[in-house]
Amino acid sequence: MKQMTISMLKPEIGADPGYESFFRNYSMLMSTNIVSHYLIDQASELEIAELLMETVSSAENDYNRTKILHAAIGFSLNSAQIGEERGLDLADISQLIAAGNVTAKEILLTFINCNEFILIFAMFEDTIKRILVEAGSISADAGLREPKIMIEIKKYLENSSALRYFMIQISARTICMNFTDVEAMWRYFVAFRHLYVHSGGRPTPSWLPKFEKAQADLLKRLRKPDLASLGVAETLMSFVPEERRLFMVPDTFANIFRNFVVAIMEALYLSRREIKA
Repeated sequence: MKQMTISMLKPEIGADPGYESFFRNYSMLMSTNIVSHYLIDQASELEIAELLMETVSSAENDYNRTKILHAAIGFSLNSAQIGEERGLDLADISQLIAAGNVTAKEILLTFINCNEFILIFAMFEDTIKRILVEAGSISADAGLREPKIMIEIKKYLENSSALRYFMIQISARTICMNFTDVEAMWRYFVAFRHLYVHSGGRPTPSWLPKFEKAQADLLKRLRKPDLASLGVAETLMSFVPEERRLFMVPDTFANIFRNFVVAIMEALYLSRREIKA
């Protein structure tokens, strides 16, 4: 994460409650992630691997230990879990590490990045719904499915005469030159959101074709004669999910998604401020 960008445009206090809320939540998430990355970086590969294995060993007797602790303070714990053969299984991870396909540190970092991806996605989704409800674009009880978020944002921007201001900002902050680019990028990340929420990060036969279409559509949009687009396209091409194999979320993936969402939030904030001026 040392080479990654995480900062966000600071809001004017009281100017945009939705943006301020996202900014605060985002700040807490990224601050704790930086600390986590630092702590992992300070530990050795052997220490991380040993801690992972100790976790497996410790989990086998967690209910029995809890029963003993309860007895020590005069309480009785009788639950169905006591006496069962319980524990955790890290065989998949152990095989990956043993084969040299991944390090123990990379295992931890990929789950930190995965959690960041899911949480930023959720925070963004919640903030957008809040903006749309306040504007009367949708009702508070209405659902807002992920693929339609950008469609609703565009409608809102058009109705508030802010689309031009938004595109000026988004094109200055990202490689997206028009709203179709924004929608293609969003569909790409929605596919990964579905991957983690619906199948735990392991591609299924039904998911892969949908992802490949979203990836192909996005790459068509990114084939432009500038280094930024080519660099992002090359990075996105390097992500090749395999059926039933856990997709490891690298820092580059987390960085592209993070900056994309932050840019949308900033562009919305600045365009909304512009039309209020």
